Amino acid sequence: LEVSLLRPDAVTGLVSVCMSGLTQDYPADIVAMFGELKRLARTQSVDAAKAVWARCGWFTQARENSAIAALLDAYLRDYTGWYWLHDTSATNLVPPAIDRLEQLAVPTLVIDGALDLAYNHRIANVLASRIRNANLLRVPVGHMASLEAADDVTRAIGQHVS
Repeated sequence: LEVSLLRPDAVTGLVSVCMSGLTQDYPADIVAMFGELKRLARTQSVDAAKAVWARCGWFTQARENSAIAALLDAYLRDYTGWYWLHDTSATNLVPPAIDRLEQLAVPTLVIDGALDLAYNHRIANVLASRIRNANLLRVPVGHMASLEAADDVTRAIGQHVS
């Protein structure tokens, strides 16, 4: 999204799949979870933080499929916990991306998991309503749509770019 805003000459299309982080106004439960992840990683262990992260709402639906649950566990095993252990100096665009969505003119596909968190539905709806040439596709899965409905997501992206 940010590259599309910063270098529109380099982008011919955009696909968003179950986006998070468009705004910094996370719901209180997500803010609390991120705080708990950092606290656990820094005061107990990265493994303690991983145990909390593995149970977060973004993964609930995906974990109902044992193969996807095993894949998520493998990803989590490989994660070092770097972002939980370190403060980052990352900065956001000024003005923020959410205030500039109307500037985007490239064909955009917004994919949203119908069973994802309400927070993510709000982001998908904002993207779809404020980006010109945006289409919203809701797939009957959770936050991990590219894993839970890989064929549907791949087909939609293929149709979008062709």
